[in-house]
Amino acid sequence: MSKSKWIYKNLKSPEFNVLAEKFGVHPAIIKILADRGVQGEDAVREYLEADIATVSDGSELTDMQRGVNIVYDAVQAGKYIRIMGDYDVDGVSSTYILYKGLTGLGAKCDKFIPHRITDGYGLHEPAIRDAYEAGVQVILTCDNGIAAANEIKLAKELGMTVVVTDHHEVPYEIRNFCPTEDDEEANASEEDDGGHEVPYEVRNLSPTDDSANAEEDGEGEVPYNEAEAGTRHYIIPDADAVIDPKRPEDDGVFKEICGAVVAWKFMGCLYKKFGKEQEFKNSDFLEIASLGTVCDVMELQHDNRAIVKEGLKKMQDTSNIGLQALLEVLGLRDKALTSYDYGFKIGPCINAEGRLDTANEAFDLLVETDYDTAIKRAEQMRDLNVERQNLTKEGMEEAFKIIDAEMQDDKVLVVYLPEAHESIAGIIAGKIRERYCKPAFVLTKGDGDFLKGSGRSIEAYSMYEKLVEVKDLMLGFGGHPMAAGLSLKEENLEKFRQELNVRSGLTDADFIPKVMIDVILPVDFLTQNFIRQLEILEPFGKGNEKPVFAQSSVKANRAEIIGKNKNVLKITFNSRNCKSGVCFHDIETKEQFLNQNGKLYDFKMLYYPTLNEWNGVTSIQANVQDIC
Repeated sequence: MSKSKWIYKNLKSPEFNVLAEKFGVHPAIIKILADRGVQGEDAVREYLEADIATVSDGSELTDMQRGVNIVYDAVQAGKYIRIMGDYDVDGVSSTYILYKGLTGLGAKCDKFIPHRITDGYGLHEPAIRDAYEAGVQVILTCDNGIAAANEIKLAKELGMTVVVTDHHEVPYEIRNFCPTEDDEEANASEEDDGGHEVPYEVRNLSPTDDSANAEEDGEGEVPYNEAEAGTRHYIIPDADAVIDPKRPEDDGVFKEICGAVVAWKFMGCLYKKFGKEQEFKNSDFLEIASLGTVCDVMELQHDNRAIVKEGLKKMQDTSNIGLQALLEVLGLRDKALTSYDYGFKIGPCINAEGRLDTANEAFDLLVETDYDTAIKRAEQMRDLNVERQNLTKEGMEEAFKIIDAEMQDDKVLVVYLPEAHESIAGIIAGKIRERYCKPAFVLTKGDGDFLKGSGRSIEAYSMYEKLVEVKDLMLGFGGHPMAAGLSLKEENLEKFRQELNVRSGLTDADFIPKVMIDVILPVDFLTQNFIRQLEILEPFGKGNEKPVFAQSSVKANRAEIIGKNKNVLKITFNSRNCKSGVCFHDIETKEQFLNQNGKLYDFKMLYYPTLNEWNGVTSIQANVQDIC
């Protein structure tokens, strides 16, 4: 019945039992960590004892002290500083940390967050000229800037100081050489213009409108074309300071942090220079940085895991009035928060402002000091997200109709939805990918005679590389293996679809999703103590996924759909320890499978063990993910 291929990660080592005893945990915990690449005593200790005190303060990053000194002097001199951010959760979070931090230090400061539709991502010339005309003396970027060499050059020519804080890949050119005997002898340099060098520019559109968040997928990585013999020429913008963990000089640092964490580290160093370390620790910056980390889909490893782990705790008692209001409106105020709440409840509300209105509204919520006003803002934000959800649902339904009627044989799905809002194209593409297990592009009507779109991919299909193959059909594109953004003329739409399918290279096997099993464990062997131990693996997210348990030959007595809304499948097990399992996905199909021919057959099951508390009684329950 399952549409996925189940694969068991059969890692074995006598060290598992040794480490389990050493750290006082079940051997399955050590095995799960090994599945995630956490192996050896030191790595296990770092993981289990993750603490904010062990997180790097960022002083090891290239230009961090230079940038801090520039901003410190600017604050002391009363210079006019403008923060330039981005419109997604990470961008808003970064902007807030820098703005709140600088104003808390007495800086003369304001901010600029671009409009998704009218401005687009990153720095652009009108914003630079507006800053100049307003008398801005220092531009401080966040979550952008590393790819804005031309805009930064303009700012410098106009006499402004520029400090970049970003986390995206440093753009570069691939330079290809076709050596001759003379070249070998002369060892020609970059400046040698003798006709043997064939440079080509790598497009850097990262991140585009498809900047990642937990509702979608993808991650802001800049793709590139690289010939076998090619060499990289990195293009660092000529700013006064460029702080980005992706700089090639920053070997040995943890690079996979979001823009909000870069801003958090920058502000930590700045507050230290002002002698205000305690004020920094008492601020709400950590929970904001943890929100940006999850919503920008960073890997929850090393610094990120510690930041999110501690940030979730702080978020529950946050001093930020706007966040308090948003938690209240979403019914999360008195709840133990998880990364799921960040990625699928709080983050989408903030993102909705940037998609359908302006991200400035989300920023205004974060700086709001009146609780009643904050509640009104939070309610508006929640309602806007509901509108976004409805628009997404309408777009999904229309897309499914088109695919089922016209594209059943297509290996790459290219769907044109002229009425869909361009900001939700990526979300719809992700839903199509989930339903059909195929790469999906959703195109919407842009201004004039061109279309704008977003794509979401599967593991076997490198989306950016395939777009390179049909680049002549597009006006522009960018992305990475799992997600992309593009524009093209409407007249090229059908040719675009045809070419992608002809060149797909996909087989039927590629469309079968794979589920990696961490632990094979019959529910009879579950204990409450073991399930509580699983909590030390949290928070879950990218790079630290919730482990998958499996059992074959499951024996059950009953399977029935229950609940007020008939949205839960309850399975009663013939087990002494775990009496029942619940399922919330595709329940009608699963119920029919389990009750075929009027009797319950033995079946295989993927699940995650949980504790269910009801009327003061705690019992073991399986959260059933799939069956076959």
